[in-house]
Amino acid sequence: MKYIQQTLILGILVTNAVATAGAIPADYDGDGRDDPVVWRPREGNWYILRSGGVCRSPASPFWIGCIRQWGLPGDVPFAGDFSGDGRAGYCVYRPHEASFYVLSSNGSAFYRIQVGRVGDEPVPADYDGDGRTDLAVYRASENRWIIRQTHDLRIRNLWFRPATNPAVDAIFLAPADYDNDGMADPAFVIKSRHSYNWQYRSSRTGQRQYFGVAGDDDGRPVTADIDGDGRSDAVVWDEVTGYWTFFENRGPGSPLPRELQWGLAGDRATAADFDGDGRDDFAVWRPSNGTWYILTSSGRPSAHAVRHGNGWAIQWGLSGDEPMPHQP
Repeated sequence: MKYIQQTLILGILVTNAVATAGAIPADYDGDGRDDPVVWRPREGNWYILRSGGVCRSPASPFWIGCIRQWGLPGDVPFAGDFSGDGRAGYCVYRPHEASFYVLSSNGSAFYRIQVGRVGDEPVPADYDGDGRTDLAVYRASENRWIIRQTHDLRIRNLWFRPATNPAVDAIFLAPADYDNDGMADPAFVIKSRHSYNWQYRSSRTGQRQYFGVAGDDDGRPVTADIDGDGRSDAVVWDEVTGYWTFFENRGPGSPLPRELQWGLAGDRATAADFDGDGRDDFAVWRPSNGTWYILTSSGRPSAHAVRHGNGWAIQWGLSGDEPMPHQP
């Protein structure tokens, strides 16, 4: 199952994307490397291929990895650090209840929290910079971001809308830390003819900021900090050609956009720090064979990975699974 929540804003199709400040935390075993994870919708099971550590409670050993049941068919899974211990926990959003169900990384706490109302779009991220993922939704009809802050448990409202033009084809929600202050910024990716433009509300200044990259019309944005500077970058993966186009968001003097080919049509693109060097790695998950193909920036992502061209391949998952971290 591929979850895509879409809404109309100013007559434009809006697609949900999810991120946290910086990279999306997906390190379930606490070894400093993000782990390949799939969520199986028909079971509500999380299958975690630990990169080097051990299966930690509340997960149980399963073949060469770990398993944890959390969620029901129809839920939407999210990766995130919900307890601030540096390990990813388990979270699903139940659309018909407008509720998040969260299980902490060590299994010591679980809770259900409603944020917003039915029809809002889930956008969890660390908006207050305390190292914990905040539960949040976006209400398109009001251009309102509704954030339940973990540091004080209060609801914070931010109003931020996309600036569009008649040539816009689609708008993606893409909150992440774009200004390197440790807090996620409300953001949109505006897809128009041969271009993808990021617009974000800086948590540092409160002002609207822009940057972007050119690309073919078959692309989808991917949340990633590819240079490890604490700022999320402009990354687009072409679903037809398998080309990644990326621009390092460094402000004035940023290097020119670059391209590389990694993946095939039909793959699912994602990014995470699979080798633990502080930089996100490009990855695709292939539904036809359940294999992860990871192009690391430094080293081997897992003891179970085998060489594949310039990168690595790991078989983990079945057709119909949802690869994590969740991307547009």
